[in-house]
Amino acid sequence: MTLRPKTMVVMIFDTDTDHIDILKRNIKKLEKCPAVSEIVTIPQVPNLEQELIRSCNIKTAAELLGSRSKKDFKRDLIRVTNLADRLRLRQFDIRLLWSETPLAPYQDIENQAWKVKLPN
Repeated sequence: MTLRPKTMVVMIFDTDTDHIDILKRNIKKLEKCPAVSEIVTIPQVPNLEQELIRSCNIKTAAELLGSRSKKDFKRDLIRVTNLADRLRLRQFDIRLLWSETPLAPYQDIENQAWKVKLPN
């Protein structure tokens, strides 16, 4: 991929695996790239579904879209065209999204979500 000069790269990653070697290699590659001005790291603790549960008034991620199962939720999320409306309907709070500090082995990768969140 060709990046424009002064590109900010935002890396959002799940923390529900113990294998961080690929993530660390990718960060090192990006640090060497002259077009990259900044790398922002954002851990999803432990994954996107849990982030949505924490950030919305829902008990399961499937509730957000009315999905029948976890598998259906992933398919529905890819296809949804009115996600902002669905989030608002479930009292989404951006301050709660990407707000957790990850556990080992991710504890050394800073949560920099504040760099990409707009104030309310």
